[in-house]
Amino acid sequence: ITKEEFDDMAVLANDVAKANGVLTSDVLDMMKIYAGAGETAASISEKIAGTVAFQNVTGMSGEEATSALQTIEKQYQLTAQGAMSYAEAIEYIGDVATGVAYSVSKDEGQAIVDIVQGMEGAGAIMRNAGTSMEWYAAVVGTLSEQMNAAGSETANAMKMIVARTLQSKGAIEDLADSGEDMSEISEEASNAEKALASIGVKVREQGGNFRSFEDIITDVAAKWDTLNDSEKQYVSEKLAGNNRRNYFITLMESYERVEELATSAYESEGNLMESNEKIAESLEGKIATLTSTWENLLLVVGDTEAFKNA
Repeated sequence: ITKEEFDDMAVLANDVAKANGVLTSDVLDMMKIYAGAGETAASISEKIAGTVAFQNVTGMSGEEATSALQTIEKQYQLTAQGAMSYAEAIEYIGDVATGVAYSVSKDEGQAIVDIVQGMEGAGAIMRNAGTSMEWYAAVVGTLSEQMNAAGSETANAMKMIVARTLQSKGAIEDLADSGEDMSEISEEASNAEKALASIGVKVREQGGNFRSFEDIITDVAAKWDTLNDSEKQYVSEKLAGNNRRNYFITLMESYERVEELATSAYESEGNLMESNEKIAESLEGKIATLTSTWENLLLVVGDTEAFKNA
């Protein structure tokens, strides 16, 4: 990053900080993270406003927010082949997360952290399994609400269910890397398909390819109330294993809630920026104290060379 580019970004950082009611140093820290990842000045400028809004709304640290956005965007391949710009991807992720979190009956701050962590923890596995981000966020939100489940725990539970239901190599490898007990997978994965067949749910299409995991789970939920207790236990154990069975049962018993939250997610366009604007407006008195002159800004930056060489 050249001196001229740095100067431009310093001005941008100060403007973004004042507009969002955050510290200029926090904005610069997020810029440094992007710069350290090899981003150009132009790409950093495109991403920073949305990143700050996401950080402001989620209550995460700048490092946590930046890392979460990078991970989720990569897992869902939102900008692949020009599908959307990175700025649009940030807003989309934030819209979905807030759309679900603000509809969950628990502390909004904890709910949004659970949802973001769940998306971070299993986004790629869920995308490859044929689920939408909206549906998966709704699943995480439902289990956060009904079980007070942390997002990371829900992510591992859903990876286990995908691994067993679809015999997903990616999910199996991901679980093994996280230290999960995989002894049940090798012995029981093939039995999940048999268990689903016993209640009339197909795992594969006519050509032999696996159906969407979202469609499979929706079909199971539609039949759930018609099953007796023995059938419910059998299906739950084969799809989720003993350690994760309670997640699956809660998911089935709360599936109407999943559908409600998914609707909230699909109708969430604009949520992130609207939420951020309310936060910024509530901090107007503090924003004035954050206004920096060039001299103050350079003092905040501290070591400008470290930023330029990041």
